[in-house]
Amino acid sequence: MPEFKEGVQYEQINRYKFFAKYRFKLLKPTIVNVKLPIEEPIIFRDKKGRVWAEVQINRIIILKGYAYNGCSPKIKVFGLWLGPPDFPDTLLATLVHDVLTQFDPEGKIVPRKFYDKIFKEILEASGSKVSGLYYAGARIGTFL
Repeated sequence: MPEFKEGVQYEQINRYKFFAKYRFKLLKPTIVNVKLPIEEPIIFRDKKGRVWAEVQINRIIILKGYAYNGCSPKIKVFGLWLGPPDFPDTLLATLVHDVLTQFDPEGKIVPRKFYDKIFKEILEASGSKVSGLYYAGARIGTFL
């Protein structure tokens, strides 16, 4: 897995905002090797047409400026985030999972179980001790 460090690849944003949609933002493009069952590259664009990621057969490229919320679900209560904690070894996995599920939320391009599997693989490759627990949460979230 590529190195993924705060201040180098990403930064925390909206740290002190009560209702913030995103918590992290990429400072530079991030490339992660993943294998998806696709036959040709897929470009993920927002509603305004801006490209945020390119999914290729063996990797995903997520562009600078992409913002995401980390492990979820989370809510902010009295200025504190409540929900699954974000650890340095979970942030790359949540970045990839958030991109895939944001732009293909219903699993129409690739079944959602593949996104969750990639999430677990990246957690394990990053040495996360919560990979099984967070993977279970992702699978349960698929059905909510």
